[in-house]
Amino acid sequence: MTFSGKILVLSVLLTLCIPSVGAQSQIEHSPDSVFKLVQADIAWQEESFGTHYRIVRGHARFFHNDTYFYCDSASWNVEAQQVFAYGNVQVVQDGTMLKSDQMDYTASDNTARFRGTLVELFDRDGNTLRTEWLDYNTKDSVALFRGGGAMLSRDSSVIESENGRYEAAAKLFSFSDEVEVYTDSIVISANRMDYKSAEDRIYFFEDTDIWREKGFVNADYGWYDRPTELIHFEKDVYMDDPQYEAWAQSVFYDRKTEEINMYDNAQVLDTARRAYYTADHILYRKDSVDARLTMSRDPVIIHCGTLDDGRPDTLYVRADSLIVYSRYKCDISGEEVEEAAQRLEDITFDSLKKRRDEQAAERAKAAQESMRKVGKLPPLKKAAEKDSTTAQADSLSAPADTIASLPDGIDSTAIVQPPDTVPPPADSTLVRYVHGYHNMRAFRSDIQAACDSVVFCELDSIARMYGRPILWNEIKNQLTGETVHILLKDGRPHRASLLTDAWIISQVDTAYYHQIKSTEMTGFFHNDELYRYDALGGVNALFFMMDGDFITTANLKEAKSMSALIKDGSARRMLYNEQIKSDAYPVLELPREKMYLKDFEWRGQERPVSAETVTPRMPYPSMRSEFSNRLLPRFGRTDKYFPLIMESRMPYIDSIE
Repeated sequence: MTFSGKILVLSVLLTLCIPSVGAQSQIEHSPDSVFKLVQADIAWQEESFGTHYRIVRGHARFFHNDTYFYCDSASWNVEAQQVFAYGNVQVVQDGTMLKSDQMDYTASDNTARFRGTLVELFDRDGNTLRTEWLDYNTKDSVALFRGGGAMLSRDSSVIESENGRYEAAAKLFSFSDEVEVYTDSIVISANRMDYKSAEDRIYFFEDTDIWREKGFVNADYGWYDRPTELIHFEKDVYMDDPQYEAWAQSVFYDRKTEEINMYDNAQVLDTARRAYYTADHILYRKDSVDARLTMSRDPVIIHCGTLDDGRPDTLYVRADSLIVYSRYKCDISGEEVEEAAQRLEDITFDSLKKRRDEQAAERAKAAQESMRKVGKLPPLKKAAEKDSTTAQADSLSAPADTIASLPDGIDSTAIVQPPDTVPPPADSTLVRYVHGYHNMRAFRSDIQAACDSVVFCELDSIARMYGRPILWNEIKNQLTGETVHILLKDGRPHRASLLTDAWIISQVDTAYYHQIKSTEMTGFFHNDELYRYDALGGVNALFFMMDGDFITTANLKEAKSMSALIKDGSARRMLYNEQIKSDAYPVLELPREKMYLKDFEWRGQERPVSAETVTPRMPYPSMRSEFSNRLLPRFGRTDKYFPLIMESRMPYIDSIE
């Protein structure tokens, strides 16, 4: 028999051994895992060094572990249950498909091995993984790849890494070592990442970097749910954009609403204003104007300032809730702008300077009159002379009927109408607002404050305190009023206005207090120190005078207004206007009820004595320089396995830098 005849007989015998279609159905559901040849156009048997091989050609199909293997040709070691397949190789198992030019499959360990040529893995959800080194276990339905691979999702997102794993049953892709991701204009670099294709959710771990536009995030755990566009970060989260740095232990970011919820010692550093906003919950809303921060759960604002001599002087402000936001000035109502201007005018009004200016003007006027009397100045012009001068000036004006006598053809309305003017551009200055509600306390080295609520606006830079407001300066000076306004410059007090039932109390010792009570008072500050105050309207004052180290005399005074210059926390010079009454009493003869003005209240027990009594939180140091050197992904594996897919995206990635 010729060789071709032997092949024909063997082919017929193999065909007789291959089950019919009905038998194939039984194989697919057979509980055993015997490796079988289901179909081939041609097959024969060969022997090499004592090993028997079956050679198949043309539309070869094998079956094992509920998996079909397709190829153009194969060499099958029957005894070792090992097949080397090549030419249009496909492995198909329950919605998972692998394609390559060649494959080595060992039935004993259920592993299909692909080496050195492109292999593609397709899952049932439409994702494609490409690599050149992959093992697929048909029993566990698990694929492992090494030496670089890239995945293209059904919606053209890409994930690449050096190594990875695919679990078909869990619909889970796991990537490790040099992981790079591009999805929905988000760029990610990580050491490890999981992608659950059924959920369309990405999980990342271990020092993950994330870029979007000009924003940057680093975290040790998190996930991105693409259907809801919700991103979650956990464990030492750091965020950075051109205006802010932020830290938290847990963050949820809703891309649809642009809302960020930060939890557990969350901090936001406003780099331009040198201010930290910190709380256990911060809601960050970013709109077309600016960020709006709503802080709760022990919120604090920490403003890092300096004194004139360069020494640091940090302000700590807390309340039950704090809100920080900005508005364009052109969007603020004219009424609100006018009210702010009036508040600024009121608080900067200097009654003492006005009185001195008036007195100086009166003295100057008197001096001029005296000089006129002795002929050193000309006399004042009489009213008639002034009127004639005015008439001459008026005669220079054009007569009213001049327009009527214009030559024919000239439109008089064109002359009298003003030319068209371009309206000025809208004022796009950002105006910052800060609102603090309930149990506000503030501490700075030389000034402290407390009240129920506070409102601050950059229109006038005045902090308005409500609800039993109180200020302490140099510990022993206490300032109160029904409402207290504080004018701030560079975050430091410049003026304080005490409105309605205003008090300034200075502690002399545990038993004696200097007291001033008035309808309204204004305090003047320099380097956080009160150096002057003016009391306006119905002033009552009580001062204790000392002889050496002993308090000897009490002075009771009443006046329409008064001013005091302060040095080292005590009044050194008093100026009175229309003083009404002044009485002095030896302290030893002073009745108990005379030691305090009516409604006196010393509230020293409410004073925050240190920053720690306001908040235990400490601001994080800036980490911008540390993370600025993090390199953006370049997607080299994606370029290799999916050419041109990143071409349109790289200009956006380059713009992030």
